[in-house]
Amino acid sequence: ARATAENSEAGSRRKLNCVVLHGLTMNADRMRAWQGMCSIEKRCGDISTFYYVTAPHTFAANAWSRAHNIPVREDSYTWFTHKRPPDYGFGASWAHIAEYVAAQVPGPIDVLIGYSQGGLMVATLLRYLAEVEPYKAVRAAVFIHAPDFLSKPPSEKLSPAVRTLHVIGRADTLVAPTSSTSLAGRFVQSEISTHGGPHYTYFPAPFPGHVLERVRRLLLGVMRLDEGRAFAGA
Repeated sequence: ARATAENSEAGSRRKLNCVVLHGLTMNADRMRAWQGMCSIEKRCGDISTFYYVTAPHTFAANAWSRAHNIPVREDSYTWFTHKRPPDYGFGASWAHIAEYVAAQVPGPIDVLIGYSQGGLMVATLLRYLAEVEPYKAVRAAVFIHAPDFLSKPPSEKLSPAVRTLHVIGRADTLVAPTSSTSLAGRFVQSEISTHGGPHYTYFPAPFPGHVLERVRRLLLGVMRLDEGRAFAGA
């Protein structure tokens, strides 16, 4: 009965626009093909459309990637880089995402989704640009295996009106679960969903059902919030 009600509810409303930011060394196509995102799209594709952005900076293999056995290819990208002082490429990435949204996303961004480094990029967007276009309309964010701020963490809670879900792998050895939990604590309306898997996107498995249900519940909540604003004439 609950599933029937949800399907009816989803079918009567505009799909949400979800903008997805990939992890370090990935790109939009590899993020889209990852089983984790495939499982999210399969569970939530009836209520959301997912738009994948490739970061603007190329990434070359280095001592860090080799030490962690992270595959690096010619089409590997990063959202920020030490090769681009003084802002380490953040400004270029922010501008790149805004340009992509203006060209590819039909309407406002409803939800931001970030995996690993992409999750940290989502956090910086909500920290510095939440009150400007195209991010003013964002009402929820999903952080997947995302680390806390690497330096200069915020002293105040971020984006009080934005609902966040933090997916954390208990077997994650690249981003410590405690770091992801710390990031969750920086938001007002935050929830955590854990699973027993590792960090890497190359782990060929979808998310377990309970994680997918938490993501779907968050997105349905955004749809209900949107309906309430429309009813109130907002």
